Amino acid sequence: MPGRINPLSHTWPGCKDKVTDAGGLVALKRSAFLARIFTFLCHNNRVSECVHNPFGNWSNFIEQSAFQEGKIFMNASEFPAFVRGLPEADLPYEGLRGWILQSDAGQVFFNESDIEMTVPEHSHGSQWGVVIDGKIDLTIGGRTQTYTRGDTFFIPAGALHQARIYPGYRAVDYFADPHRYRARSQGG
Repeated sequence: MPGRINPLSHTWPGCKDKVTDAGGLVALKRSAFLARIFTFLCHNNRVSECVHNPFGNWSNFIEQSAFQEGKIFMNASEFPAFVRGLPEADLPYEGLRGWILQSDAGQVFFNESDIEMTVPEHSHGSQWGVVIDGKIDLTIGGRTQTYTRGDTFFIPAGALHQARIYPGYRAVDYFADPHRYRARSQGG
């Protein structure tokens, strides 16, 4: 794996014009979180054709997505198949499902819930997340705030926090702890 890449300034081989000139792709390039995920996927062979043309077949990268007025939007009611193809997380919370993308530096956690549920107070390493759909009430250090579609949140390492998750919630979280969640065993 090559050294650390700044995904916002990295020139993808053979793709500079596509990355900088195609309306919606400029928005993607400016989204550090998505660019970091894409960089991770490319360097771990999770996306085909990414080294020579990472955006050549965009429909394979985000299924059921589209570009509209320079913005990426999801019209799917669930995570795409390539996300659901990641290892499923073995979670201690009834009603929460998730899939993990693992690296030595941390863990990306794609998660969703169809029911209202509570995650009890706990702490761990730093966590950054973006709400894809639905709503979550996060209480961090005694202060509660509601986050909805498009909102991002940060939980510092060691901060006590809890959550109330509402039906239809989908989010992507990045944990500094590389082993925050374990993959569910093949049998269960």
